[in-house]
Amino acid sequence: MSVLIPTSSDDQAGRSHGCRAAISREMREEQAISPSGDAEATAISWTGGKDCNLALLSAWRDPKLNVTTLVVFHPKDGGGFHSHPIRLMELQAEALGLTLCVMPLSSGISYKEGYIQAIRQLRDDRGIRVLGTGDMDLVGQMSTNWIDDCCREVGDVRAYLPLWNADRIACLNKLISEGFLVIYSCVKQPWFDESWIGRLVDDEAIQEMKTKSNGSGAIAHDSSCSPEGQCLDMGGENGEYHTMCLGGPMYSRDIAIDFEPKEFETDPAKEGEQRWWTYDGQKWWVLGGLTIK
Repeated sequence: MSVLIPTSSDDQAGRSHGCRAAISREMREEQAISPSGDAEATAISWTGGKDCNLALLSAWRDPKLNVTTLVVFHPKDGGGFHSHPIRLMELQAEALGLTLCVMPLSSGISYKEGYIQAIRQLRDDRGIRVLGTGDMDLVGQMSTNWIDDCCREVGDVRAYLPLWNADRIACLNKLISEGFLVIYSCVKQPWFDESWIGRLVDDEAIQEMKTKSNGSGAIAHDSSCSPEGQCLDMGGENGEYHTMCLGGPMYSRDIAIDFEPKEFETDPAKEGEQRWWTYDGQKWWVLGGLTIK
């Protein structure tokens, strides 16, 4: 299958019937960096998906920030990024004119200490003073924002959270109004099936998603809405779906891909393991057999 990048309003966005070569964007938006030279060196915590792209756009337009780096925090034992292929992130960074730093999190220490060490390295080696993220809400049992907590412990680095508590549907609509090309890169039962893989996030997709939600768009902390239920957070904050961006206003060109949906099934939980993001036997699909056009 291929992703069809629409060239006009008559194209059937997200229908996998063909693919066009990556195109140049003649009207690429340049960073609004302050000419005074006092803009803070900024990194964006990166997955390549919709939320980090919106966070990047916000920082891109802030003259007090100078985005230089996209950072991927990668657990050493985390395996491959099924939902967010590293190869696509490399192409995104190239089209954005930014450096992609994949930061392996040290093993043998706590997960949080791994993040703290990585952020400290960004500060010391690359002069980063601001770390942006597309986080929208608290997840799981967390009571504070993870990146903000880690930055505070590092010192001399502050968290930038432009989407914090943002309206989910408003963010989806902004992707479209700003001209982002975003596809579903991972979808899960019971809300989706494999036909959503590679589909563009467009008005039609958003309307279909609304029918799967409870109407509010944000239900991350409703304990009655288990992964086995029918409630859907429109932002995918419970891991219901993930996305990848193939183009946008800051990109010098769009990315075109070929793929085949690949199916997985969640293994039974280990003894004592608590999981809020999945359930035993849950089926999910990702971009398989990925090739770049």
